[in-house]
Amino acid sequence: MMSIEEQVATARQQLTGESLRTVRLRVKELSSWRALIPSATDTQLLLESLLLQHIGNALACSRFPLGIAEVVPASSRLDIRFEHSDLMRPALEMLPYRERGQRTVHGAPGLWASVVGNGIEIAFARHPSAGVIALTTLDRSDDVGGLLSAYEASLSAQRCVPLWTVDPGALPPEKPAPAGGAASLSPGRSSTTTALPSRCPAPCFAGFGSGTGWPAT
Repeated sequence: MMSIEEQVATARQQLTGESLRTVRLRVKELSSWRALIPSATDTQLLLESLLLQHIGNALACSRFPLGIAEVVPASSRLDIRFEHSDLMRPALEMLPYRERGQRTVHGAPGLWASVVGNGIEIAFARHPSAGVIALTTLDRSDDVGGLLSAYEASLSAQRCVPLWTVDPGALPPEKPAPAGGAASLSPGRSSTTTALPSRCPAPCFAGFGSGTGWPAT
């Protein structure tokens, strides 16, 4: 008969896709079994919501829902491991850019992306530590950084200007929103009209689409 500890570890493993060995270690670190998945900050939820809008209709074939094999959730970070790099490409479309000579911003304004190790980390440029999505693949030989460079080059070839490359430390101070002004997509403002979802499981990111959330905390 499976022990309670094994049942708890198996339950989390089914939600995240992590290896059972890793999950067992994480379960031992929990102070309570009431929350197998840590609750996310509002900024983190906003990032995950933006990501879902772009990967929710992935067309590439995969053995995993939305191509996501594993996630490692934390309150202000979500590590996502795709099956292969082709499945990661739609996620990059959330990054902001504009056409040369135009002011309209495509993608999600204010996002910043950088290559860290063999992955891509995405955050709000003005609040880089408030929430992070880190993208990698199962195949450690995949050139994930090259994927971001190729996407940037493709936009430049189309006479578009990538807006996710500015170092957060080089940004001027943020101006306060004018009273009665339009809502801004900013994690520091409650006026944003983007609905924040309950955190949901992925590699069954089907939970996102069906409205089933991760266990409440």
